[in-house]
Amino acid sequence: AQEDEFGRLTFLRRVSLVPDGAPLPFEPDIELIDTPPALDDSVPGILRADALIIPLLTEFQGVLALQDMLEYLAATRNKHPHLQILGILPTRFIRRWAAQEGFLKEIRSLGEQFGVHVFEPIPESKAVMTFSMVGRLWRPVADCVVQAIAKAAARGR
Repeated sequence: AQEDEFGRLTFLRRVSLVPDGAPLPFEPDIELIDTPPALDDSVPGILRADALIIPLLTEFQGVLALQDMLEYLAATRNKHPHLQILGILPTRFIRRWAAQEGFLKEIRSLGEQFGVHVFEPIPESKAVMTFSMVGRLWRPVADCVVQAIAKAAARGR
């Protein structure tokens, strides 16, 4: 796809890849933001969103950032009352590492504390791309997204 003056790539009439900080080329029906739970980068997208999945690495910094984001979302709930937090998605998880098991436990605890579902972690593996293409890893996430779209459509958003 051709890149425009903002660095945006439009693949189809209504599918665009937009770099951080660039304006959106249209009002999206679905917007996917690939960012860790960092408040400085995520807030504009959160304020536009109908639903949110929070991806994070199972590491110390990820857990701290997740706690900050969940506290922010709870404290500002009145600014975005229709926002659905679909879940927390731990990524690049290595089960045999005790430290990552500990961080996953903390992530699950935060999810429970804030009433947010924690998806099964996406493992760190060369096979993840092949495996996820079949839909086995992403199916629970995709099902939540489809339900959120249906809820938003029912509300007329």
